[in-house]
Amino acid sequence: MRSSIRSPLFLLGVVTAFIITPSANAQVDTVFTVTVENKTSAHTEHGEGWGEGFAIDEQQAMPVAVIRGRTYIFQLEDVATLHTFYTTTSDVGLGADPYEEGVEGNFATGNETVTFTPTEDTPDLLYYQCGTHDNMGWRIYVMDEEEIGLETIAEGLTSPLTLAEPEDGTDRLFIVDQAGQIRIITADGNLLEAPLLDLSDQLIEFQEGFDERGLLGLAMHPEFGENGLFYVYYSAPLRDGAPEGWDHTATISEFQVATDDPNVADPESERILLQVDEPQFNHDGGTLAFGPDGFLYISLGDGGGANDNEEGHVADWYDANEGGNAQDVEANLLGNILRIDVDTGDPYGIPSDNPFVDVDGMDEIFAYGLRNPYRMSFDMGGEHGLLVGDAGQNRWEEVSQVSLGANLGWNVKEGTHCFSTANPDADAESCPDEVGSGHPDEGAPLVNPVIEYQNANAEGGLGLVVVGGYIYRGTALPDFEGKYFFGDWSFTFTEPEGLVFLATPQDEGRWPFQTLSIAGSEDGELHQYVLGFGQDNDGEVYVLTTEMTAPTGQTGQVRKIVDPSTIIANEPGDELPTRLTLEQNYPNPFNPTTTISFVLPVTGRTTLKIYDLLGREVASLLDGVLAAGPHAVTWNVGDEADGLVSSGSYIYRLQGPDRTVSKVMTVVK
Repeated sequence: MRSSIRSPLFLLGVVTAFIITPSANAQVDTVFTVTVENKTSAHTEHGEGWGEGFAIDEQQAMPVAVIRGRTYIFQLEDVATLHTFYTTTSDVGLGADPYEEGVEGNFATGNETVTFTPTEDTPDLLYYQCGTHDNMGWRIYVMDEEEIGLETIAEGLTSPLTLAEPEDGTDRLFIVDQAGQIRIITADGNLLEAPLLDLSDQLIEFQEGFDERGLLGLAMHPEFGENGLFYVYYSAPLRDGAPEGWDHTATISEFQVATDDPNVADPESERILLQVDEPQFNHDGGTLAFGPDGFLYISLGDGGGANDNEEGHVADWYDANEGGNAQDVEANLLGNILRIDVDTGDPYGIPSDNPFVDVDGMDEIFAYGLRNPYRMSFDMGGEHGLLVGDAGQNRWEEVSQVSLGANLGWNVKEGTHCFSTANPDADAESCPDEVGSGHPDEGAPLVNPVIEYQNANAEGGLGLVVVGGYIYRGTALPDFEGKYFFGDWSFTFTEPEGLVFLATPQDEGRWPFQTLSIAGSEDGELHQYVLGFGQDNDGEVYVLTTEMTAPTGQTGQVRKIVDPSTIIANEPGDELPTRLTLEQNYPNPFNPTTTISFVLPVTGRTTLKIYDLLGREVASLLDGVLAAGPHAVTWNVGDEADGLVSSGSYIYRLQGPDRTVSKVMTVVK
């Protein structure tokens, strides 16, 4: 579980392993580590002012986001006396007046601390700077804590990854389920039993426990209302002629809806546009999206494994690291964003301004240097920019603004940090900021992300895998207009601890973001794995979740982000809660017995079942009509009726009259 000493605000990076209390009764929400480093291209003020800069939790020019009413400590580590650290309203520092309200310890050096508790009167923007040198620091964003409601609009799915709304006036939503189906939610909110398309027989066989392959992407043709064409990305068995020993073949195909039923696709209409052989099972990318230019964009990972240097990963221009596909643009299409024209050519055309047309390099490439661009999206408004969430490896997760020809840096860099295939757990001492010799794009800059955070592989990290989302352009949440919803799959692998974030775009530098509290949740957290996001034609955003680590079971949900005031919460003193509540089993871990307690708001049919992490039912503890009020059920893992239960984690799922809730328990033997 996450430490209680974690701020829900990030770009915050690492929380240090010790707490320094500013006063006897103060609660410290987050500790930032402050060091001084030579500026690199990661620093927004690189080339401006003093040649050194402050690094916060190993990140240069990190925008610090803080919540009003909470307490934060900046813990200096061996900062020279000539670099006095302080808070100010100045974007330069160097003798500017300090900002003092709620601040203790300004102009700290050495191993001293600065304590900051922003109030309602604190300006929205401050800076951390040096009192004796200019342009060493960056911005402090002062925010109010944000909360969202999540309205369940579909459940009982397996592994929903994304959704889209066709522009045909039907107000339907198409849901991509990794297990192989595209399901339809009708305008009146019904989830149709029959899928639009079922490709489960054309997919690879899933591995147990975890899998990144499957039906991964969907995009409707811009003229879908007239031609009924749509496009899918799925993981097919390795095709004939593919390299021996490789894993599968990524397939992008066109389908058309049936002429006599708009809710069913014609399976015989498949036209395969593109196939790419993948050496490993992971890093598949998988997003399809039509851009504002009418072309189809495709995200492809680097081929899988780790470090971008295993079998099937070619050499590139950067000799310091083995591999890799992401920097190469001539040998294969892996590690790239592709852009093709589905309306011309056979089987597709190439936009004339793709960066490697008429030069060395593969014509389909739009941008390169990506590890696993799992989810990406275009902004419905503004300048219609492309935002790509690129899953990190050992340390850093990132979201990037991607433009034509951009090199996003992998595996020269992980986020803004120099990467080493020899020692991926630590930053390399140095690395280039531009493409080297021997590459068709020699001299091109390596583009830094707009969002970066340390992942949970490192102590104090935030989550395991970034999940790209959408810029909000709806009307239900006007305060979020133009802000970016995204998330993280989970803080841990064994328990569903997904996170939903909200970032505020900036004109320069990285974007501040905060973890959103979930209205109606007892602790404000989601307690589900975040698989993806979706956006309808009105600009409203959806979160797609599951409680399983593999595409199995029926715990998948589609939940719309709504005003938190519309979510019914439990009021203190109520005789009964207004919605079903499920407690953590006790004891936990346990052997051989544990008790599961819950409260029903109304009388109704209730089931309580146990599943393993593969989605297989282990035990059915309850199935019948229960009265409103508190209840408790005991499970004895030694009961013969329940069969042999081994040590490990299990999911218990309570389905009541009003909703379904799941939690994780652990058996020890």
